[in-house]
Amino acid sequence: MKRVTFLAAFSLAPMPVMAQSAAENSLSFTQKLAIYRACRADLNQHCPEAGTNGPRIEACLRTNKTRLTEACRTTILQTGLR
Repeated sequence: MKRVTFLAAFSLAPMPVMAQSAAENSLSFTQKLAIYRACRADLNQHCPEAGTNGPRIEACLRTNKTRLTEACRTTILQTGLR
């Protein structure tokens, strides 16, 4: 249940206004789900304080981008989230 809440918050949360690109504005639910699935372990390890707050999750992923697994980084790049 906690994961469903996280996913819903991540997919419905507004993107941060700072440094938004067109790709970030148009991430689909499927793309956000792909990021979540590929980055779940990274989120648990590096971003536990982000909880279900979409903008905090994105900020944490950006902050820790050099520490993320290859699968997570690849998925982020493929979806267009920078």
